[in-house]
Amino acid sequence: MENKESSFLLLTMIFPADPPGDEMTNILSRLPIEDLMKFRSVCKSWSNLIRDPCFINMHMNQRSLYKESYLIGKDSLDVTENECCTLYSDETFAEHKKLEFPLCEPTKSFEVFGCCNGVLFLLYPTTPRSSSKLYFWNPATKMIKNLCRSPVQLPDVSNHLVFGFGYVPQLDEYKVVRILYHEERNLTDPPTLPPVVEIYSLKTNSWTKIEIELSYFITSHMAKTFLDGSAY
Repeated sequence: MENKESSFLLLTMIFPADPPGDEMTNILSRLPIEDLMKFRSVCKSWSNLIRDPCFINMHMNQRSLYKESYLIGKDSLDVTENECCTLYSDETFAEHKKLEFPLCEPTKSFEVFGCCNGVLFLLYPTTPRSSSKLYFWNPATKMIKNLCRSPVQLPDVSNHLVFGFGYVPQLDEYKVVRILYHEERNLTDPPTLPPVVEIYSLKTNSWTKIEIELSYFITSHMAKTFLDGSAY
């Protein structure tokens, strides 16, 4: 008997607007990302163009006028099957597509902490904590990035983690915020020890500790949205 539990996030899929510029570049920039991945093998010049950061930004910006949003659910199946994600229409809730995390193995679980521009930010495996790693995963391009480990190691005692993930257009990079509380979350009392706050930069593949005072618990494990360079 399949036991399915889904936790939903909003994933935005972007569809084309009217592109300016060179004709061939314009045509390619209008195509879905799945087709672009196939066209990389057509010729070297196309491959270089599709990988170029300027083209990637053009592709995202030109296709941002018309958006269709999806809910993404993480499906927990029985122990003999790998966990996967499923995209659902946010209007009809009809199933659109299943996404299988390539590294996932039976009996091991992953947790999605956010998504932005089609990129998922996740933790795998969720247990044991000592072997957990953070990943960026783009299901359309099939690219996986293992984030470097933070110099702040997770303690063996009970703790509470909060993550925020998003894209900062002014810096043209993806960032992660991690808040480590040294105790389980508490809805009534403030933390007895100040939490550790860090920011991960994809460009430098490094973590930076931020000195900031947080005298309250953020009860959720992840930010609900990322807007104008800030996680909320």
